[in-house]
Parts: sequence; C-alpha cells; structure tokens
Amino acid sequence: MIDIHCHILPEVVDGSRSLNESIEMAMIAKEQGITKIVNTSHYHPNFEYKKGKELFESVKEFNNILKLNNLDIEVLIGNELYYSE
Repeated sequence: MIDIHCHILPEVVDGSRSLNESIEMAMIAKEQGITKIVNTSHYHPNFEYKKGKELFESVKEFNNILKLNNLDIEVLIGNELYYSE
C-alpha cells in the first residue's frame, strides 16, 4: 500500500516534530501494510520550508535512517502545492 499524503520528515513542516516521532510514524505505517510514503511537504515560493535540493537530501537521509532501523519503507519526495499566481 502507498500513503500519498504524509508529513513524515522530521522538523520540515507541520508534521513530525522529531526524528523519533518520524521513526514511530514509519513503524505504524509498516504495521498497517504501507511500503511507500510520499512525503508531501508544503510548497509555496514564499514559504521558508525546505525545498529543492535541501528537501531531496532530507528524504535521502531519512530513507537511510529507515534502513538502519530495519524499516522496509521507502519515502518518496513530493509537495503539497499552495496556489499562487
């Protein structure tokens, strides 16, 4: 199963507040049969949230942490887009 809307990355947006909370979220997802999670950080050109290469590196680092914790879940990069002209 794939979760297509999740704020699992630690301290990126209004989701997970810590690495431990993110790992716990991944454990719960795994128990529910989820194997892939699309991290959907908020995106708007004026927001101060991570984006671009910085967000990509956060996803890559978190996937490595999941592997180290024997959690067979892949986090993919995505965004929750806010409308702007």
